[in-house]
Amino acid sequence: MEERTIPESRYAVFVYPDFMGIVFTTVFKDLDKCLRLSGLKFNQDAGIRFFELFDEDYMQTGKFYLHVPVL
Repeated sequence: MEERTIPESRYAVFVYPDFMGIVFTTVFKDLDKCLRLSGLKFNQDAGIRFFELFDEDYMQTGKFYLHVPVL
């Protein structure tokens, strides 16, 4: 493991069941649709494309949160 600082940005947050490998196609369809409809754009200057956040109850809920930097 390594420590990283999350860049300051606005983030679009999506919640999904299971893990990214299972819902990968759905995630990217949702991202595309959300950005097109909202007028938001990826924040290329954030230095990351997205990050996944797993709460302490992940083992019970199976939910993860996908944070995408946006402008």
